[in-house]
Amino acid sequence: MREGTSGPMLTENSDGSITIVVVDYGVGFFGGGDWESTYRFDKKNAEQLFSALEEKYGGTHKEMLVAAFGETFKIPEFEMFCKEHGIEYSHTTWTS
Repeated sequence: MREGTSGPMLTENSDGSITIVVVDYGVGFFGGGDWESTYRFDKKNAEQLFSALEEKYGGTHKEMLVAAFGETFKIPEFEMFCKEHGIEYSHTTWTS
């Protein structure tokens, strides 16, 4: 990902579930197209994610995500973190 073209967007829903969206614009790998990666967590797994992050990081939920996975959101590290902590999610990817 190129500096300043991507990062996580966090939506916290009233039912306790969350959605994390990572967007990158003009990625050369896709011929200059855009891509979006969306992660959805139910309430139980959202709580588990933030509980695991709180063991090492402080701040808001968004601040903890950035502290753990960077401003550009390192997807491989994020997915490994979830796997190591038994956190389940659904995942979709979109490209243009």
